Amino acid sequence: MKNFYVTLMAALLAGTSLAQAQSIQLQRMPSTQQQTATATRSLLPSEASTLPMTSKVAPVADTLAASIPELAIPVGYASFTPASENISAVGSGAPISNLYGSAIELNSPQLTGTNIFAIRFFLYSAVGCESLEVFITEDLAGTSLVSQQVENPVSGWNYVVLDEPLSLEGRSKLFIGYYYQGSASYALSFEKSQTGVDTNADWYAQLTPEGQLAWSHMSTDGLGAVKNLVFAMMDTETPSMDYPTGDVYLESAGVGYYNNVRTGEEFPATVTVTNNGATTIQSLTLGYGIGSVTTQQTFHDLNLPMGASTTLTVNATSETEGVQEFYLQVSDLNDGTLRDEEESNNAGYLSFACYNEFFNRKPLIELFTSQLCQYCPQGYEYAEQAAEFFRDDVIFLKHHAGFADDIFTVSPSQTYATFFGVEGAPSAMLDRITVRYNDGSQAVAFHPGNLSGLLPSIIGVPATSSVNIEGSINMETRTVTITVSGDIISLGSDYDMTNPCLNVMIVQDNYRAPQLFYVSSNEPDAYWDTHDDFLRIQLSENFGDPITLDNGHYSKTYTYTIPESISGPVNPFEGNEGTSEVVPCVLDNMSIIAFTGNYNGADSQDNMVDNAEELSFSELEGFVNGIENSVEETPSVDIYVENNRVVVNGDYDTMAVFSINGQQVANDNLQEGFYIVRVTADNRTTVKKVAVF
Repeated sequence: MKNFYVTLMAALLAGTSLAQAQSIQLQRMPSTQQQTATATRSLLPSEASTLPMTSKVAPVADTLAASIPELAIPVGYASFTPASENISAVGSGAPISNLYGSAIELNSPQLTGTNIFAIRFFLYSAVGCESLEVFITEDLAGTSLVSQQVENPVSGWNYVVLDEPLSLEGRSKLFIGYYYQGSASYALSFEKSQTGVDTNADWYAQLTPEGQLAWSHMSTDGLGAVKNLVFAMMDTETPSMDYPTGDVYLESAGVGYYNNVRTGEEFPATVTVTNNGATTIQSLTLGYGIGSVTTQQTFHDLNLPMGASTTLTVNATSETEGVQEFYLQVSDLNDGTLRDEEESNNAGYLSFACYNEFFNRKPLIELFTSQLCQYCPQGYEYAEQAAEFFRDDVIFLKHHAGFADDIFTVSPSQTYATFFGVEGAPSAMLDRITVRYNDGSQAVAFHPGNLSGLLPSIIGVPATSSVNIEGSINMETRTVTITVSGDIISLGSDYDMTNPCLNVMIVQDNYRAPQLFYVSSNEPDAYWDTHDDFLRIQLSENFGDPITLDNGHYSKTYTYTIPESISGPVNPFEGNEGTSEVVPCVLDNMSIIAFTGNYNGADSQDNMVDNAEELSFSELEGFVNGIENSVEETPSVDIYVENNRVVVNGDYDTMAVFSINGQQVANDNLQEGFYIVRVTADNRTTVKKVAVF
């Protein structure tokens, strides 16, 4: 997708912690081993973020405004805005929990200000971050002068204003850095040095085999001449000659997640600006307009010190069909009292598509879960609450993968969890978009608690493709024939899906099975729960079948015989192994999900879903409401199989056994296979599917 023509900060990476707030808990499988080997990775240009709506850090909170000086300089050794090709990372090379440290050493010639009021550092990946702490100390083996947790760290630049500025009076040597605890394969970032080894710039720490945190130099550990991307932000009466007094630039911009709008409808444009000057920005004016700058809006109380970014939103309307250019320009820094010394990066434009006729969108919410995930029931509640007012327009799909396999796990779900980098549960994806927050974090898979803030911004956005499902079923042979068809609007090469694909899946509802629930931090408990929307069968290839258009129209037919059951890879509950691994495929509870979207196997952030639809088996031609699901009320009886016959314990009036095709059979010497048992007591009926082995 085409967006800004101005140069973007290429060093901003994708990825974030799945838990976006302290109140949201993320469960991960415990590590079975600790790995201390060090691996390095260079930042490839394709991994640099040039996506719209990207922000490095959130605006500084008003409560901290008093601690932000009017003039500031960053003190460090790396480039303040390093080129992406010069950035590399260090880590274990494997997604297991590790502890690392990164620091620079500053000595008296560099400690020129009155205070250190903030720390700016570049984190290669915040994915799987469990804790992050900035520190200032006079001795890496001693007590810290400053120790502060970083709330919601992001991949890329983090800007942390200290709760209390550190006075530099009497300081002749300081170490400034951060500690990272988490499961990112590569966490610490550094710039490849062009000037040779500087041991003040390349301090790092990792765990020894004995579990101790040991500090050393990257250069002496064989990683070459590098400089850590860490800066101490100092106040000073005279700004450094290396940095401009005033410089704000447009970093990125976008129109929603899909870059298309309807003619005549108001749409939000989101713009990220960064302060690269030594003077704190309190206000600026943003000019904008379609085709040219025609409207101005002034933003006050920004409190944006050097190195920090913020995201601004303006609303606009287009009355013209076709591809439009939305122009933007920053001016009047600090009410016009501050001159911008680099005006070439103050203006830009983004492109978007505007048409009268689009298709109504049904978003796809995919949830990654497990029977062993004690927080997942709460994750479902988050998703249901988010979709409460849009339930008829939202499609749900659950993958039992990404945390621990269970009786519902199927191979396609495992593939998706790996490809999209799911590292914990509960996790969610919304149309497989790359979600970008104001604090700079990015993720395809995120905690379901974020859906309530994201779904309203997606639900009304038009789609460029339609999805229609129709078909038939032979109840005796359990064979379904499904045709999925639709149309795709072409918006131009910059906006069309590069590789449009059609995904067709079968899901199942209403299956009772054990599920862990959160009781307390030490006492998860298991209850019987109803499992819905879980993936059973993928009719298309993983990530979809290529769409071939005929005058903008597509159509594809699938024929499949539904098995009587599908065996999950494992029953995770101790003492019940083998009793619930086989999950019957109940036709009454199954439906077809189809969706269109792009597929890019080389980039997990380029697989956006465009539109989705769902059709219940009960709506297929030839469907007959079977006895599989004819439950009225459940009498208190226990139904099980013993010696090739069905046994019913408890008081009842009538009992009958049926084949899977609905024919009543004698309850004696039953052959291997599945049977339906119907029991009536006191005018109450229960139906249960049983297996004979």
